[in-house]
Amino acid sequence: MKLKIDGDYYNYFSGLFVNLKLDSIASLFTFNVRFNPNNKTHQKLFKPLSYKIVQLYNDSGEVIFTGTILVHKFNSDETPELLSLSGYSTPGILEDVTVPVENYPLESINRSLKDIATRLLGLFNIKLIIDKSASTVANVVYKKSVASPTDSIKAYLSKLTSQRNLVLSHTAKGEIIIYKPETAQPVYFFNSGNCTKMVFDVNGQMMHSKISVIRQPSEDNSGVATADTILNPLIPLFRPKTKVLSSGEDTDVKNAADNELANELKAINLSITLDRIEETILPGTVVEVLNPEIFIFKKTKFMVIDVIYKGDPNSETSDIKLVLPETFTSKVPSKIFDV
Repeated sequence: MKLKIDGDYYNYFSGLFVNLKLDSIASLFTFNVRFNPNNKTHQKLFKPLSYKIVQLYNDSGEVIFTGTILVHKFNSDETPELLSLSGYSTPGILEDVTVPVENYPLESINRSLKDIATRLLGLFNIKLIIDKSASTVANVVYKKSVASPTDSIKAYLSKLTSQRNLVLSHTAKGEIIIYKPETAQPVYFFNSGNCTKMVFDVNGQMMHSKISVIRQPSEDNSGVATADTILNPLIPLFRPKTKVLSSGEDTDVKNAADNELANELKAINLSITLDRIEETILPGTVVEVLNPEIFIFKKTKFMVIDVIYKGDPNSETSDIKLVLPETFTSKVPSKIFDV
């Protein structure tokens, strides 16, 4: 991998740790560099609280990460130690800030998700991308939407996107993207022979056979259904769950039920470890897995949601976390455990 700090390539770094995430507005990074206090370039480059921009490129020259340095860890010891730098993707600032008082009111009347997000992101010079998979839904108008004075901008936007079953994420270039992942054709096939380790974690306590969502009718939603139920074919035991939709937004209960099932499917997750940095496996990638040792007896599609790259002079690894694609597509999963 290649590293840029403040627009210039920096060749001497080690202890690289990069955590790329799908369902998040920020990925994370850490790396170590040599700091010479007498070097004027180093004084400028590694000045604390200067929020320098970091970019990581793969061997093909494609940017895979754009972020901000937040944490400097200096050491002074008999044995010289490297300077540790860490931070998050550029849009990560939205997790830490609220709407400025000078940009009140917090209430939005007859505005779409696209309008609201564009206004808020513009305050921090962050570009918004609405993927074509979300363009129609993102332009649907909310009759009324109110942000809390103490909620982060990320929390507010997450509430709005989750109501519409959309994913709020970020790009390698440091932009915010709103989209709905689709189950693409698998680009990799994994089995017990081509990876270092696989761990399949399935938590039945978090899942239900029947999920119902209800809400009280009102003048604002008199034409909208007030109840909907979705079944999870993976759960043979009678385990019902009911939720009340309390939001005053124009979101129907069908979307809420689909969203709740998708959220529960996160209880099924697969981890794969490779003995190399596989730069082309990124969040959103779809792969196929076959491994009877972890009770995957037939080829099953999974979607990458989290990748950790680790690199130093002696070793490189990729730790990949995957879930069923239906976790994001809001479709009903197939019976993957039937043998």
